[in-house]
Amino acid sequence: MERAHPLRFGAFYFAYFAVLGVFLPYFNLYCKSLGLSSWEIGTLSMAVPVGRVLFSFPITHWADRTHRQRGVMRLAAWGSVATTATLFLPHRFGGLLLCMAAYAVVSVPLLPLVEAVTLEGVGHFGWNYGRVRMWGTLGFICLSVGFGHLLNWLPMVSVVAGMTLLAAANALTVEALPRGLGGLPQQVPALLPVLKRPALVLFLAACVAMQASHGTYYGFFSIYMASIRVKPGTIGLLWGISTVAELLVMAGASRLVARLGEGRVMALSLGLAAVRWGVLATTTNLYAIAASQVLHAFTFGTFHVAAIHFTHDAFPAGLRASGQSLYSLASFGVGMVIGYGASGLLYDPLGPRLLFALSGGVALAAALATLTLGRGDEDRAE
Repeated sequence: MERAHPLRFGAFYFAYFAVLGVFLPYFNLYCKSLGLSSWEIGTLSMAVPVGRVLFSFPITHWADRTHRQRGVMRLAAWGSVATTATLFLPHRFGGLLLCMAAYAVVSVPLLPLVEAVTLEGVGHFGWNYGRVRMWGTLGFICLSVGFGHLLNWLPMVSVVAGMTLLAAANALTVEALPRGLGGLPQQVPALLPVLKRPALVLFLAACVAMQASHGTYYGFFSIYMASIRVKPGTIGLLWGISTVAELLVMAGASRLVARLGEGRVMALSLGLAAVRWGVLATTTNLYAIAASQVLHAFTFGTFHVAAIHFTHDAFPAGLRASGQSLYSLASFGVGMVIGYGASGLLYDPLGPRLLFALSGGVALAAALATLTLGRGDEDRAE
């Protein structure tokens, strides 16, 4: 890797997750303002996770094998800008679904490819991954909180405008990233022997379970809060609490992983996810809900850092972008498809509180299974 300051990557993460800071809390509210039903909103929410399942790994693995990671990163970044802008045009479910599908196809390889290059910097220059990645959390905080207050007086279509402008800023940060390692292996290692290892299968299953348990939260938390008369600015503040907590923990998460090991950190994070969803299942007290948002520091923060390190250690050089893509596919692809799909279908008949109870059960079962998981380098393929 050409020498680069880690703040270049910090700028990428800030802009990338700033887009999500608008999309996750407010895009579903925009869809609701268009008169879409719960199952239609759930289906739209599944577009990007389905895109990860279908396209992320094939594209990223092709980039690994052909050593064209940078070109694919740039295409994904600028393609994200173009497809986000198309969301201005349709106001009905069918048109929005086509636009979201196009966005999913072009955007999903971007983050795994950048994560792989970031971990090269961790290995070669001694960067602290958590401290670099925390800029993404800061970007999410700024937009999830700030944009909620803007929506108190701006029209809902501003959600799409904000996403488009931030996607353009993100594409510019991709242009500033350094190239990856020179001297890549002439022959990319075989993938199948890596995928056959039981520890990797258990790891991917835990990732699916964690994100599946988040489905109701990501898909319907804002709508649920609005239904109990919480104002948009306060909804943004609740999202902001979760990401501030994540920010405070993220810088030290790599040290926690080094001390306890990836498997134990993931099991702890899953157990705390069960507690978090249990609170949302049992009370509508705003102070209790706000307190439960602090647990996002673990249900996303420490879990993600542990998973990124596990993935990097578990895959040999030449396959690490593919490995990060598989982690993304399992967590933010399969897991979110299951979570969004189930919540979209069951939100109206069961209600949010029962759905959060089911989410807690999934997280608790995964926590118990993950206790046996070790470190990513314990059975790395030779």
